[in-house]
Amino acid sequence: MNKQFMKTPYNSLLAKKNDNSKSYFMLSELIDNSIGSWFENKMDNELQIEICINNDLKKITAEDNAFGMNENLLGSAIKMNNETSGNSLNMYGVGLKNCAFWFGMDLYIESKQEKDLGYKTSIVISKIDNYNDPVEWEVFPCKKKSTGTKISIEKIYEDKLISKREFERDILPILSTKYYKHILDNNISIKLIYIQNNEKKEHILSPKKVKAQKIEKEYKEKIIELANDKLTSTKILKDLKEKVIYNVQNNLPLEFGFQVKWNKEHDMMFTFGIQSQGSIGRDQNKQFFNNYGLTTYQGGRAINLAPLNPLPLGEYIRTNIKRVYGYVELGEIFKPDNNKREFVFGKEKERFYELIKKIGADLLILADIVFEVIGKKPKVNSGNTNIAGNKIENTLNAKTNFHWKINKSGAFVSYNDGSALNFKIYEISTNDQNANNYFINASHVEGNKNEIEIFFNIDHPIWKPLTLANMIDTKSVLYPLVSVIGLAVIDIKTEILKDLINSEEGSDFLSILNSIVRFTIQ
Repeated sequence: MNKQFMKTPYNSLLAKKNDNSKSYFMLSELIDNSIGSWFENKMDNELQIEICINNDLKKITAEDNAFGMNENLLGSAIKMNNETSGNSLNMYGVGLKNCAFWFGMDLYIESKQEKDLGYKTSIVISKIDNYNDPVEWEVFPCKKKSTGTKISIEKIYEDKLISKREFERDILPILSTKYYKHILDNNISIKLIYIQNNEKKEHILSPKKVKAQKIEKEYKEKIIELANDKLTSTKILKDLKEKVIYNVQNNLPLEFGFQVKWNKEHDMMFTFGIQSQGSIGRDQNKQFFNNYGLTTYQGGRAINLAPLNPLPLGEYIRTNIKRVYGYVELGEIFKPDNNKREFVFGKEKERFYELIKKIGADLLILADIVFEVIGKKPKVNSGNTNIAGNKIENTLNAKTNFHWKINKSGAFVSYNDGSALNFKIYEISTNDQNANNYFINASHVEGNKNEIEIFFNIDHPIWKPLTLANMIDTKSVLYPLVSVIGLAVIDIKTEILKDLINSEEGSDFLSILNSIVRFTIQ
């Protein structure tokens, strides 16, 4: 094939490194191309995608066993804005170039269709003398043996090298969620390899299904009673009451499918659920955030997804609504923007968001019912609780000159002279800001200076970071904090507080308390 040219200069490709994006968005462009090729050509083999991030070589490769490209297709794949008709995953024809030149300077492609020769092409900016020249490329035969495509992005920019933390905490979970339906429904295998300092780690994307709440036997009667009472006037999910009662009676989790009419041609198929109460601890509270909201799909690939940009299903400030999650395929009705981060609703945006708002209001009723019946009786995970308690104990010992020991009834502290303070801690519940015990009231037990009684208000706003959604075991985790603050309240050994948070005399007390909470749970 003769040389081909773009009207755009190399400078335009170099400028893509400044695009506002994230590594997981750009890597998803490579995955989209592979899945799109496999689906559009109706292949019956098991699609396998392998992406290797090699920081040692400053190189990213992506290889698949999809349909591949012949000479003409490979030549046109390099063109900018090579838009296709329909609503496919790679419909805009810019993803590969955006990805390649966001990460690095050089792009190499090899591809082969079954019973055809292999072909290769490249754009190697690192060897260009004049960046104002128009981009050019040429397709050559190559010795690629297997069907599919291999893409290599080289000369990765220093600031685009992916750290191990980003790889493990962002890329793996987000891509697992983004391709959840393809991995599970179509048995697609996506392997990610990470190489740094000659150490190689391999990961197969393995999405975890959100665990919906099951209603235990002791709560069934009350849930059904409240469902009959409160789910009678839902705005959109008209048969929500019947579905809830059926699932509760048949020991099924609170996850339901709903068909909502959108127009004459299309229905929207929703799935909604209430996240399981699960176990106490920070991880469970984080789980609610990670799964909250409506995930939208285009052709099985998530566009809006938790926790990045889910569509709200109600007021997020409401604790209970955070337990609601949902899915809907919108690819047959709407198209995503060219960054594939949200759908373009056009004139229908207000109508769609009003629909979601009303659905959220229906689901919040159910979330409130679940919280009312079992939300105040969380299941305690002793492992998480012990870890949190031990961390607080270790923090107190490391940051003060005293020996702290946490026990089931709270905590006690040993002083250097061998004496010890023991705490008796009592929870109260009040919203009266003028009450003596609205926050903490601490005093010595009469006749025993080594005994301290502490009354604290579990409903005080200061505890919300720990008690939000009732996800904290107060005796094992919160009582040690109350013990420290109790000492400060009665003006005994206030240096404990100063040592712990390195505060200055006269600091705002609520700021001090927030510092304690943040420091001990971080």
